[in-house]
Amino acid sequence: LFLKFKGGKGVATTAGAFLALAPIPMAIAITTFTITLAATRIVSLSSILAAIALPAALWITTTTPPATQTIGTIISLIAIVRHRETIKRIIKGNEHKL
Repeated sequence: LFLKFKGGKGVATTAGAFLALAPIPMAIAITTFTITLAATRIVSLSSILAAIALPAALWITTTTPPATQTIGTIISLIAIVRHRETIKRIIKGNEHKL
């Protein structure tokens, strides 16, 4: 609200919600984020790869309810689509590093 709806893509908020809903798949996504960040120092790339890892982990984990799997997949797709300009910058090598 204070940022006039500009800024982040909601990745951190989604991570918090899924940490409660599906802790094991979220741990896999966080691990993916952490390894990618350590290797590349690019937060946005780390977020995108974590958004790919989360639904994969949700579907592989047998204890995750189908509704959570579906919602997690949809939210991850939305996050990836919202990062499309960032993906273009990463491909061009113009995305900033930490």
